[in-house]
Amino acid sequence: MDDGENAGTRPSFADNYVRGLRSAARNNASAYGYSVTITATFGILSVVTAVTTVLEIFAFAGGAVLAYALVDGVASGGFRHGPRDEEPSEVTALGSSVSFVSVGAALAIALVEAQLLGGWPAWPLGAFSATVAYLLLLALEIGLAELAKCGS
Repeated sequence: MDDGENAGTRPSFADNYVRGLRSAARNNASAYGYSVTITATFGILSVVTAVTTVLEIFAFAGGAVLAYALVDGVASGGFRHGPRDEEPSEVTALGSSVSFVSVGAALAIALVEAQLLGGWPAWPLGAFSATVAYLLLLALEIGLAELAKCGS
């Protein structure tokens, strides 16, 4: 399908639709992977710990937020650096769309923690660990995608 970028031609609806679909998938891939990770982590903790209280749900959210802030703070040099050296969109798309390792490992870590700790501590620590694992492993997957792109 032509992207409609030939001189003097107007892109068709199908061209625009496909371009929009690519953009939506590329721009949401890492958020989608994290949504799957954190939602499934909540499910795992709910099953393993059996009874869930409102306080545990808040602890879960706090653990996830703290982990995200910590990783972002370290990655941005103490929040001093913006996304000036972002990966090319093809690399991000490849690395984040095949995030089986990052999602799977994050869930496995949360499961093991929940089984070892149980109860209230499993909630903030499970969310924290799943978030850190997902972000670190997603970065690895994107880095490997960059290597694969350079090698091809």
